[in-house]
Amino acid sequence: MAERRDGIQSVDRAFAILEAMVDAEGEVGLSELSERLELPVPTLHRMLRTLMAGGYARQLASRRYALGPRLITLGEAAARLTGSWARPVLADLSKALGETANMAIRDRV
Repeated sequence: MAERRDGIQSVDRAFAILEAMVDAEGEVGLSELSERLELPVPTLHRMLRTLMAGGYARQLASRRYALGPRLITLGEAAARLTGSWARPVLADLSKALGETANMAIRDRV
């Protein structure tokens, strides 16, 4: 995991954990996370406990970790907010060009 100098390290790490779960397509083990993110297992374990307490991660019966249901609420809110600021811009663009305007969000960079 590349270190960043322009933010809060623990926040960067928390998002890196969540993104690693996404990349693992559903579930990931602690050792695998440690290897992927180059973070010590005790650090990951503490961070995962915090993410689980907030509902952002969950531990499966297999002891592997997966994304938590709280992320659905965040995603839905983000989609709603994106639509609310994009709608007027798209309407203006459509009017100016006399064409239909649509917005897409790229899934993977």
